Amino acid sequence: MVQLTDSLTWNAARFEISRDQHHFVLRPIAARIFKYFLAHPNCIISTEQLATVGWPDMQRESTDVYKQIQWLRHCIERDPHHPQILRVHPGLGYELYLPNGRQPIKEETYV
Repeated sequence: MVQLTDSLTWNAARFEISRDQHHFVLRPIAARIFKYFLAHPNCIISTEQLATVGWPDMQRESTDVYKQIQWLRHCIERDPHHPQILRVHPGLGYELYLPNGRQPIKEETYV
């Protein structure tokens, strides 16, 4: 298990996010996208790149990515309508903001 913030943990073996005593098991697409964010914390990732990560074998719309972002926010944010961790940068993409300049999590840790 990896401690991401004071209240947020990631259990790679179970694809589970825990926040404030709430536990959420991610579905495969959301898990792929979240793992990509973990490998690139505090970096802006385009919607197109997230679509490629989530659906590597098919072309998807930005609305499909948005739905996955909404689900991830539900899992990781205390207030999904005012996100502090999974931030949007209009016209650029999304960022998984981890405080204290957290380093990327190595693949073997989150796979």
